[in-house]
Amino acid sequence: MENVVKLLDITRVILLKGISIIAVLLMVLIIGYLAAMHDYFAGLWQLSIVMALTLIGWFLQQVKPVLYLPYLLAVWAIYPELRRLLDWSFGAYSETPILSTAPLFVSLVMLIPIVNNFRKLSKTVLRIEMIALSVLLYGFLIGIIQYGGIAASFDLINYATPLLIIAYVNVSPFQSHTRDWLLKGFAYIAVLVAVYGIYQYFLIPPWDKFWMIHSEMLSIGKPEPLKVRVFSTLNSPGPAGVFFGFALAVMTMNKKWRALGLIGMVIVAFGFLLTLVRSSWIALAAMILVYFLQAKSAHKFKLITILVVLFLCYQFILPGLPGAETITNRFDTFGNLNEDVSYNDRLAFSTFILDSISVNPMGNGLGSTGLSAKLNENAMQVFDNGFLNIFYTFGLPGGLAFLGFLIYLTVLALKREKQSSQYYHLAFASMAGAAVLLMSNNFLPGSGGACLWFLVSMIFLRGEKENHENLLRHP
Repeated sequence: MENVVKLLDITRVILLKGISIIAVLLMVLIIGYLAAMHDYFAGLWQLSIVMALTLIGWFLQQVKPVLYLPYLLAVWAIYPELRRLLDWSFGAYSETPILSTAPLFVSLVMLIPIVNNFRKLSKTVLRIEMIALSVLLYGFLIGIIQYGGIAASFDLINYATPLLIIAYVNVSPFQSHTRDWLLKGFAYIAVLVAVYGIYQYFLIPPWDKFWMIHSEMLSIGKPEPLKVRVFSTLNSPGPAGVFFGFALAVMTMNKKWRALGLIGMVIVAFGFLLTLVRSSWIALAAMILVYFLQAKSAHKFKLITILVVLFLCYQFILPGLPGAETITNRFDTFGNLNEDVSYNDRLAFSTFILDSISVNPMGNGLGSTGLSAKLNENAMQVFDNGFLNIFYTFGLPGGLAFLGFLIYLTVLALKREKQSSQYYHLAFASMAGAAVLLMSNNFLPGSGGACLWFLVSMIFLRGEKENHENLLRHP
């Protein structure tokens, strides 16, 4: 029996180290490909920033591991803004920036503690990661045949690296109360991103204006003050809406998770509304409703009080602010969907994709949609339904397995522990919000996935007993 256990341990080590090496090699391949498409000096600057951000992430993970996750979320949130600053500085718009690999490299730092502490991985987390890896490898094999290694690899890494957060939290020697600190850190990042978003709305910075003009994205408004759909430091209003939605849900659900109290909530809420992303608004409502239904009576009263305050701000303060008319007009479209061009376009698109899936039930593979479209001329960059995107990419077998994976995580969030019930409620509410968001777009690759798996990972924190070493290394 002991020999079997040792053999399994050796197999796990080989597998994990093999995956780590392959991931790094794929990233080197991708960054080399992107570098070849850039001006030498611009590419060198971007590469330098990627290396600097990665080294900072590695340093934090080694010296103060608890700071690493907030830092990772911050990198996911701000790297697009760094890219826009560099593009503006060099006067050249980049379709495939090297900087887009920054959060991926910073995420790969998590492989170090995961590989070193693989024996600490719970069976549940190991099962989660293996299910996800199996589905992703299926999509990768199909994608690499149809779209080539670069596009498929980039899509694979964008899906996989955010999922490492669950395993990282599971093996890290954090104390139970560290979760509150991490969630509050997420809220502080959201406040800072929202402040910039509000500034962007009133005084559009030249680098953001430069990017809006050259990206030719008609859906983000005009590059003028009070006429832009806020995207803040993120890629576009969509990811910004998802980021703010998850953060505002956290801040609404529990007082101890808020940054700057009610003032911080109002700031994030205003930035969130300025994105004009209706799917994220609905997802936020779903998350709060699900959390409310699970909460204790005393907490329900506090939650109702907060919601009443936010509603009063919307009714009496918002109308006096610039941009209020745009927000209220966007809300009005909920009551008149038959004449909503965007809604009708989505319906027509869904019909088209269903036909495509029926023609090719095995899937088109990774690299066929999303950000990889910039590396592949035959891919669909805009995809207005997340669930259909999953089936279009992974086919019927892979799509059903992926949905099973999401349902499994949702069921796990229902298995509450008395001492950690609030985190299970948060995880379940986050999965409910994810289901709503997937009706509109596939937010899982990238910053949206990082936010979701970060919130879900709170139920997998082991909760080490406090000791002298932990007190020195973890708050």
